[in-house]
Amino acid sequence: MQYLTAYGALIDIAGLHSGDHVVITAASSSVGLAAVQIANSVGATTIAVTRTSAKMRALLEAGAAEVVASTEEDLAARLNQIAGPRGVRVVFDAVGGPIFEPLTAAMSKGGILIEYGGLSREPTPFPLSAVLAKT
Repeated sequence: MQYLTAYGALIDIAGLHSGDHVVITAASSSVGLAAVQIANSVGATTIAVTRTSAKMRALLEAGAAEVVASTEEDLAARLNQIAGPRGVRVVFDAVGGPIFEPLTAAMSKGGILIEYGGLSREPTPFPLSAVLAKT
């Protein structure tokens, strides 16, 4: 199921392809690891997001090109540093909550954010102005 979830979102819905930057939150989960493999198979640059750096090495060994520890780093700044001026075209998020804003801030114009979970117990604010600026 984890591969069907990731494939359906990344390939069928987002049309992920070579050259895209894709952010995968909850990257050490079964769906997250499947998403890393699928994104790599099409030549996308995978940016795994995890809460702490404790899982960084394992995520790099699993194939993530970059890993960001969201509670230890400025998420938006790191994503912008990695993706550059083009930004992140696809975000595959299982968390929601406060990281929703920095995820949308790092997206490219016309980018796609797929929210498939709600692991955060905190509210997920919708940054309307930032999203409208990306269309």
